[in-house]
Amino acid sequence: MLFYRLTPRTVVTALFLSSLLYISLAAAQRYGQTNFYNPLEHLLVFLYCLSSYLCLVACMRSRQMLSVRDYLAVTLWAGLLNSMLTTALWLGIRLVVVLESGKDEWLPSIASVLVNTGYTLCSVYLVVAGVYLSFHYLYQANQAELDRRLAERASADARLKLLVQQFTPHFLFNNLNVLAALISIDPARATDFVTKLARLYRFQIQHKDKASVPLSDELEFTQDYMDLMNMRFDDAYRLRITLDEMARSAWRILPGALQSLVENAVKHNVASHDEPLDIQIFCCPGSITVHNALRRRRQYLPSTRTGLDNIRQRYRSLGLGEIDVQLSEQFFSVTIPLMESKDEHSDH
Repeated sequence: MLFYRLTPRTVVTALFLSSLLYISLAAAQRYGQTNFYNPLEHLLVFLYCLSSYLCLVACMRSRQMLSVRDYLAVTLWAGLLNSMLTTALWLGIRLVVVLESGKDEWLPSIASVLVNTGYTLCSVYLVVAGVYLSFHYLYQANQAELDRRLAERASADARLKLLVQQFTPHFLFNNLNVLAALISIDPARATDFVTKLARLYRFQIQHKDKASVPLSDELEFTQDYMDLMNMRFDDAYRLRITLDEMARSAWRILPGALQSLVENAVKHNVASHDEPLDIQIFCCPGSITVHNALRRRRQYLPSTRTGLDNIRQRYRSLGLGEIDVQLSEQFFSVTIPLMESKDEHSDH
């Protein structure tokens, strides 16, 4: 952290500021006719501190504090504004005292105005600004570190939920039952079923620790899942993928994202061989959409709550944007952002 590094430049800066504070305080006592035992002076110091704080807060709200230049700009603008306010306050109080009491020693001179302005700027404002901005900087740094750790934990938890969701024993046992039935009825189709099932699990194992995969690989993974569902439910689903080869190779996506959306459509909608459920996947610039007709099941199916929430959380944790969910009486669609193949997330 910047504030914990003791360098020659830091030492020189500290000595310079200390000397400046001492000189301004001495000048205020000598030429500013300051009486530190006067309650009015204590009230002024309190008002000076309050003005310094309010000027800082007002200037900080007018711009984002993202760099050292932003901190310097806020310090200068708030210092200028604070000098104007405190000088006006000091002059006003002195004029009121002179008018009510007739004490000539309270009459302000040009020298006393300049000294008081320098005193409030160096001995009050710089102290308040230094303490407050240091606290703000440390708070922002700690908050950024906390957000980074929370994002990493959320990403890890989301990936774990996705892995648990896709490796449920229920899914495996159902497919093994289908395979057992196909072996005696249609050995060739059983071989195809085993091949696709193996590719599903191979994809999950190979990409479980990756932040993104080529869109073409994710589409093949989704197609294999859909083929298994059609073998199991007698061609009850029609998956239409409308993407050209250029789009397939130019984009990347979170592993398992499309498959999860297609699985949601299978899980929550009625479909049969005579009335198959249409599921469409099409690409827009920078995003991809999974769209399906809405035929809600009458019987409630238990949810693992790791579908849309899982995808939304993974996108947020990687800073890739928000997913867009559209729901009507006739259809349900989800649009998720894509990453360019050169995106830095693809290497993680």
